[in-house]
Amino acid sequence: MSKEKLLAIVDGNNIAMRAHFAFKKHNFTSNDGVPTGALFGTIIQHINIVKHIDPTHLVWFFDAGKSRERTAELESYKGNRENQPSEVYHQFDLIDKFLSIAGVRHYREHGVEADDLIAKAVKSWGDIAKVIITGDHDMRQLVSDSPKVSVLQPISAKVDPVIWNTAKVVSEYGVPPEKLPEVWSICGDSSDNIKGVPRIGPKGASKIIQKYGDISNALIQEEKLRGHADLIEKNFRLIYLDGSFASLPISLNDCVFNKDMYDKKFMYDFLDKYSINSIKTKVHTVGIY
Repeated sequence: MSKEKLLAIVDGNNIAMRAHFAFKKHNFTSNDGVPTGALFGTIIQHINIVKHIDPTHLVWFFDAGKSRERTAELESYKGNRENQPSEVYHQFDLIDKFLSIAGVRHYREHGVEADDLIAKAVKSWGDIAKVIITGDHDMRQLVSDSPKVSVLQPISAKVDPVIWNTAKVVSEYGVPPEKLPEVWSICGDSSDNIKGVPRIGPKGASKIIQKYGDISNALIQEEKLRGHADLIEKNFRLIYLDGSFASLPISLNDCVFNKDMYDKKFMYDFLDKYSINSIKTKVHTVGIY
């Protein structure tokens, strides 16, 4: 009997940045001094995904600069973030090489963020069950019961996996996943430098949406939102993920994954070159590859 189809979608930038900061203190480098902390953590995450999720389809998406569309809408979009550390930037080529050797489809699109590529895949790749691996809260708006879409926070050996399904989203936010953009359009999103309505936080915004059902009714009836319609509507355009900002020329069939279809010599040569011998041992002993 063939196993049920499952698509794992990985937010590559989120994983790489988390890996960089997690391993920064260890100062991982290759023998010739190339920083490898982000690469190391990314490979560990890939191994965990294959081991614990065992997807039939797998794709990693990456940012290629800030969103062209959102920056045109809001010049200060993500303006509060520091530039990506140079030692991480140079490791993306290495991450690409590893994924290619491992037989994993990976993709980026100029002026498009991984968020939008993920949303495009979720919305357009049919009813296959999907799990999104990311630590980014924005992705929780894509959670769904039908078709089944969940969000899995990056897997760690130290903590139990955190899975965001519809029930968890409702429990945490008070509204279903598809209403999260409406909540955030009121309270803003500080992580992306999107300002909300003054003196209304996430809990207050959630209560407003719960009370009125949707943002349109809330704008008509809620006194606290009077005079803020333009701000809220702009925020919604910035926050809502429907995949329309991405073209995504690859298909679901391009993302079929077979953990055994790779060149072992290329893999081991790559890990040797960048002095990641502990991972080579892990790859061999866990029997993933």
